[in-house]
Amino acid sequence: MKVPPILRKVGWILPVALFWLCDTPSMPEADPSPQISNVSFEYDQDHILVWAQVETTDPQGLDNIDSVWIVLTPLSGAGPANHFSLNDDGTDGDLLNGNGVFTGEIPVTGGIPFALYRMIAYAVDLDGHQTEKPGVVNIEEEFPPIFQAIDLPGVFHLDPTEWGTLTIQVKIDDQNGSGDISYVRYAINKDYLTVDCEGNYNPDPNPDHYQWDPSWFMVYQYTDEDGYLIYETGIPMRPVDDGTGGCGKTGLALFQFSVKDHSNQMDISSENTLEIIQCGDGFCQAAFEDGSTCPEDCP
Repeated sequence: MKVPPILRKVGWILPVALFWLCDTPSMPEADPSPQISNVSFEYDQDHILVWAQVETTDPQGLDNIDSVWIVLTPLSGAGPANHFSLNDDGTDGDLLNGNGVFTGEIPVTGGIPFALYRMIAYAVDLDGHQTEKPGVVNIEEEFPPIFQAIDLPGVFHLDPTEWGTLTIQVKIDDQNGSGDISYVRYAINKDYLTVDCEGNYNPDPNPDHYQWDPSWFMVYQYTDEDGYLIYETGIPMRPVDDGTGGCGKTGLALFQFSVKDHSNQMDISSENTLEIIQCGDGFCQAAFEDGSTCPEDCP
């Protein structure tokens, strides 16, 4: 029997359509569970409390998240697990109510022993869907950072026309290592420097007038063979005449150095003195000047 052309076309399309339906993967169902995007955990050994934060989202909305908590278990297997419940109601360390960021500032009776812990953050929603995010936390004794040495030249001689660099290096003792250092920075008291290019001085200098700029940080370089942390900075020094009407200041610059760790422990070193000189300032510095290089000061 002769098959009509339209049926021949349908008979050709149908197998292809069936093949396409069988060969195409189906879309997976969306995960209805809450999601954890970030976990933060800190232990304050001085105040014996835990600060923890877990950032969450939920496909059904943030108000569908029922509870969030963190469990710490010693990796050694010795000792009980610690459970910390967090909240998102704007209390107990939580800043904003209902934003999905669960926080807790939780006192710990008896403290937490120094050890390596397995940490798991949990979140469960009102429908019973639960998710977890694992990690590892090292709770170790916090030692304060201490300045061991300040390598600041006693004298800096300004070049007549070229910019220079004042290199400063500090040595810090912190048994928790460089990762525990929040910052190392310096401040300068310029009250004892000249105030203009004519060599005039501030008539009423203040020995406590230290000034700080956000860019005045020192950078970690390495840890030496004795375990000390070495931080360094290089400060641009204007020449006597920069060719655009600017001049380097001379006199005494007082430096103050401060170091702070992540436990807010600090050390400060003040009254570190640098003398800045130039030819023609009326003082003959034998290490930098003589009768040929600076006859104004060294006759």
